[in-house]
Amino acid sequence: MMRWMGRGLAAAVLVLVLGMGRASVAGAHQSDESMHVVEIDQATGQVEQLVSVSGADLAHHLGWLDHGESVRLAMLEPHQEEMASYMVRRVRVWADGQACRLEDWQFVNLLGQDGRVHLHVSSTCAERPEAVTLENRIMMEGAGGYRHMGRAQVGERVWPMVFDVSFPTFVVDLPVVEGGAPDAEAAEASASAEPGHALVLGGVTLVVALGAVLLAVGAGRRSG
Repeated sequence: MMRWMGRGLAAAVLVLVLGMGRASVAGAHQSDESMHVVEIDQATGQVEQLVSVSGADLAHHLGWLDHGESVRLAMLEPHQEEMASYMVRRVRVWADGQACRLEDWQFVNLLGQDGRVHLHVSSTCAERPEAVTLENRIMMEGAGGYRHMGRAQVGERVWPMVFDVSFPTFVVDLPVVEGGAPDAEAAEASASAEPGHALVLGGVTLVVALGAVLLAVGAGRRSG
C-alpha cells in the first residue's frame, strides 16, 4: 500500500512547486517544461497521476489564446470541463494490456503563480499487474508536438520518463519472482532496454516536488 504524506509538509512542497520559475524548453509552441508524475500501487492496481503543463501553451493549443498573449485565471475557469476532458482522454493507462478504469480527476491548481495547470487523475487497474503502460499525448497534435518529462514510482523503485511524438507511451515492467515480490534488478534492466526510457536531468527537482504533491492529493482523497 502507498505511504501518504502529511498535509502540512505537502502544502509546503506545493508552495515550492508553484513558486518555481519557468525553464526554457526546445520544441514547437512549448514555452515551459511539462511534468508527468505517476505513483503505482502494484498490490491494488491503483494508479495516481499528476500532469503539470503550461497554462498559456494549453490555452493557445485549444484556441483560446493568441501568441504573445498572457494567460489569466479568468480565461481558464469557464473551460475547466473542456480542459479536463481534453487532458484526461490523452493520459491513458493499461495494465497487462487491459485498459484501466478512470476513477476521478481534479485540478490541484488551475493556474498557479508558476503559470501551470495541474491536473490529478486517478485510475484503477487489475491487481498485481506485471506491466503498466502509461500514455501521454497532451498537445502532441500540432507540428513538432510536445514533450513531457517525469517519473513513475512503484514502492521504492523509480523510472525516469519522457513522452514525445516518437514515444508517447512508457512501459513500467514489474517482473515478479517466486513468492510474489517484484524483482528490482530485472525491472531496472527492462526499463533501460525500452525505447524512450531515457533519463532526463532537466527539471528533476520539479519532478520530485510534484511527486510529493501527488502523494498529498492521495492523502486528501483518502481522508475525505
